[in-house]
Amino acid sequence: MPGNPYLYPNAFLGKGDDYSKLGVGTVTSIISGIATSDGHLSISCVYDPLGEKRRYTVVFHDVRAVEWEGENQFPADLIGVFLGEKMWNRPAIFTTDNFELRLLYSDFHVEKDY
Repeated sequence: MPGNPYLYPNAFLGKGDDYSKLGVGTVTSIISGIATSDGHLSISCVYDPLGEKRRYTVVFHDVRAVEWEGENQFPADLIGVFLGEKMWNRPAIFTTDNFELRLLYSDFHVEKDY
């Protein structure tokens, strides 16, 4: 695989999807945008885009490596979320219908706009 080998350490092996750990609910989300600033990476999302349309942002701190595969196109339907492990041990992976994003980070939090 191309790129940083630390971003591909069998991240899915024996693990389920971590979407529920975001604490936003059980209905699907879309990713409406991604921004970076001072070592942080923010993923802007909309929960239940056809119903409640609640906005939230997943903010990753001290990001050390990022890889992007696919089209840089928004909105993107969120298909899978794996939060990996903090302190740069395993990558967080966000899979959408348009792209897959992998990143190593020290910590993260979710900001809910509702």
